[in-house]
Amino acid sequence: MQKLFGSLLLGCGIIVGGLSGLCTLIVAGSALAGSSSSEEAMSVVPAALLFGGIPIALGLGMFFGGRAILRAAKEEDRPNP
Repeated sequence: MQKLFGSLLLGCGIIVGGLSGLCTLIVAGSALAGSSSSEEAMSVVPAALLFGGIPIALGLGMFFGGRAILRAAKEEDRPNP
């Protein structure tokens, strides 16, 4: 059961963190590329990082939590000499 939960947590973390990171990159990149002045672009980038950074952090937490659960389950399966 630990392997299943760890794998699900790991997969969901990859999806959440990856998609949030790509979305934040697209929003920040389009703001930098599409604005005529650097002042306009710099006002959008912190907002994109704020709204995108929270899901990225949650996705990374899920990824590392799932990886830790999988490693603990692997240690339990290993026979003791």
